[in-house]
Amino acid sequence: MTEKKKPARKKKEEVVEFQDPTSIGKMEPSKYWEWRCTIEELKTAKLNEKLAVYKKDLLTKELIIKQLELKNHAQIESKIYQEKIAAQKEYERFKLSLEEDLGFDLKDCVIDDITFEVKKLD
Repeated sequence: MTEKKKPARKKKEEVVEFQDPTSIGKMEPSKYWEWRCTIEELKTAKLNEKLAVYKKDLLTKELIIKQLELKNHAQIESKIYQEKIAAQKEYERFKLSLEEDLGFDLKDCVIDDITFEVKKLD
């Protein structure tokens, strides 16, 4: 007769979980991810707040720059106006001097650019 061999016994494996001495509890995975998402939302909200403050500061500085540019432009415009007034005065002074030298009024006259003749317009 042949002997039947008994199946080998399986060893019971003990699952030993490492217990961290600093651990005070365990949370469910869904609660953990909810907690993580909440933290990320808070970080995002704080960054958005900083971004809004920085954007406001930037807009304020841009406004100051534009005001300074406007003030500078007003000064440039004033200088150009003064130069125009000075040029008009110089033109009038030279015209009077030229009329005095020629002995007649230059009103309704043209000066030929080639021959330098003064001609009356009719």
